[in-house]
Amino acid sequence: MLNDFLHTHKIGLIVRVSGSTEEIAQRRLGYLKHLLRAFPRKIHTVPLLTQVNLVVLENPVYADFSDIGTTYDRLTNLASPHCTLVLQRVTEGDLACTALNQAIENQRQAGITHSFIWSCEAFSYVHKKTLERMLRAAQCGARAVGVILHEYDQLQRELAWPMNTAVLWELNSLLKEGGFDLRAQLPPEQYGSASTAEEVLPAINLVKRWGRCITLVPAEKGAGYIAPHPELHADEAERHEAKFSTKKIRFAKLAALESVKASFLRDQGLQAPTSTDP
Repeated sequence: MLNDFLHTHKIGLIVRVSGSTEEIAQRRLGYLKHLLRAFPRKIHTVPLLTQVNLVVLENPVYADFSDIGTTYDRLTNLASPHCTLVLQRVTEGDLACTALNQAIENQRQAGITHSFIWSCEAFSYVHKKTLERMLRAAQCGARAVGVILHEYDQLQRELAWPMNTAVLWELNSLLKEGGFDLRAQLPPEQYGSASTAEEVLPAINLVKRWGRCITLVPAEKGAGYIAPHPELHADEAERHEAKFSTKKIRFAKLAALESVKASFLRDQGLQAPTSTDP
């Protein structure tokens, strides 16, 4: 029963919230509020989230992704979504690997066993049925459970790629593999012109250790990632398209670091769909 799993495990949520301009910061804060409202307080009768970590990158080396310096203070006024709210400033490293590693370590210390990592712009993917599917997969032993995003449907199915846009990680296993491998970091001059793919190396190493431990679950109809408008936010849209277009290439390069084919996760790591029983 899913209720039994929720009674014996602690679930966290990690969201990265940074804005390099006032406009971007305001937009992300709006998306964040939608995201926190979308997560249900309970699944069945059991409280869902134990802790939410909001991570702000303040590293000017990554100029186009570092916060303008006001978001953290604004977050201090945010109401707690029925659980502990932790704010984290990250002043060294990147938003993909370093920021997430600091957040998952903080959640581990708080006794969290499973962490959702979710992008603000993907708030419409938060649906009770989707979350239940993810939690059931974790209950059945999955170490990483990704949502199949409509925008990346073909790519995710082809590669069995659990993307940090909307994913649930089992923390003990993830941390045994060292968290998000810093070999996946992009140098500042490439950040934004190539895709981050920090999920690839830990997913590969989880499969090497645990076998078929990756699950992908379908998203509900109507959900969608809010991409920058090509006319209203031209620079952002250009960076977003550059990231989108290089994802598969980045995946293959990272897989090669572990001496496996790009199809490794699909061929050797993907679990069968789980039951939908309550």
